[in-house]
Amino acid sequence: MKKFKLFLSTACILVSTISLQAQYTDVDLQNAINAAAPGSTINLNSGTYTLGAVVNVNKTGIKLLGNNTIFSVSGTGDRLDMSADGVSVENVEIINTDKTGTQDIIRIRANNVTIKNNIIHGQFVIGDPDYSRAMVFNAGSFTGLQIEGNTIYS
Repeated sequence: MKKFKLFLSTACILVSTISLQAQYTDVDLQNAINAAAPGSTINLNSGTYTLGAVVNVNKTGIKLLGNNTIFSVSGTGDRLDMSADGVSVENVEIINTDKTGTQDIIRIRANNVTIKNNIIHGQFVIGDPDYSRAMVFNAGSFTGLQIEGNTIYS
């Protein structure tokens, strides 16, 4: 009788849902992204979240899903850096609250990014050296971008 060795391997893919309460900051949102598994949804409960620094959405498939959610953004530089493939931000109102220098509210630098059903308020004035832009696309070639149903104000 022949004996066979059988090796079984199991892989576990963790996908989670994380819920944040309002009154959180960019640090809390970044910590939630850092704690989430790729492909997770982060539910942003109703209320205002203050983003004074960049939040890097840097895990594949992370979805930021708002529900009467406001991001109050201020300062200079990027606020949402969509740097991993397949990430999305949906159903969020983003309001730029100051005019302290150049600000890019959403920076896209990955494939298959979704920006959907958001309301974005910038403070762009042609010729003004201090401005905010709703979205900026890094140099390069990106595919599968889905930008739909958004309302963007200057």
